[in-house]
Formats: sequence, C-alpha cells, structure tokens
Amino acid sequence: MKQRFLVVYEFAEGTYSGYAPDLPGCISSGGTHEEIRANMCEAVGNHVGLMITQGNEVRFQWPTLFVAQTCSRNGCTTLDRRAIGH
Repeated sequence: MKQRFLVVYEFAEGTYSGYAPDLPGCISSGGTHEEIRANMCEAVGNHVGLMITQGNEVRFQWPTLFVAQTCSRNGCTTLDRRAIGH
C-alpha cells in the first residue's frame, strides 16, 4: 500500500526548509523549491525505511484541510487549498 505524508515547506532568510509532521525528526533543507522537494522525498523515504527496519509502526493522521500560503510583510497569498481524505 502506498502511503502519503503531509510535508510542510517554509522559506526564510534565502533558504527553504521542510518537515513531515507525522514523522518526528524528518526534516531537510534546500536552496530552491525543487531542491527541497527532492530532499524531502528522499528524507521521508529514508525515515520510513528506517522505521520499518527497526520494527516500528508507521502511523500518521491527515489533516482534514490543507492550505498552502506564502506570506510576507504585505500579507499572505493562498497557493493551494484542498480537502484531504483520511
């Protein structure tokens, strides 16, 4: 079964960072949006693989609504808003 995990991306001080809230400690960074997406994909795969190898249960809870925004001093702009099934 293919599992999907929520990943949160942030941009601050010229660099991107990301984390997976359902996988504590699963974080990464990158210089571009494309780089952080690739890095987080690798980080999630490695994190889940290690959990399985160690015999840990991989559990997650999805939020009912996902909202991606970009924010600056001038306010926030919604980039994506969609319902997510459980």
